[in-house]
Amino acid sequence: MQRFKNQSSGQHFLSTNDAVYNAFAVQPHLISRCNLSRLRAEANAAWAKATA
Repeated sequence: MQRFKNQSSGQHFLSTNDAVYNAFAVQPHLISRCNLSRLRAEANAAWAKATA
């Protein structure tokens, strides 16, 4: 919280960040290992394509 101008702005950022993270982050404990591996491979391929 020390990098924000005040505690209120820090709390606002963190609450927004948490909502976005929870909506888009893959929860590995909720999907099978096979599907998780496939999703990670697709994400790595997309990243490689974007940065090439």
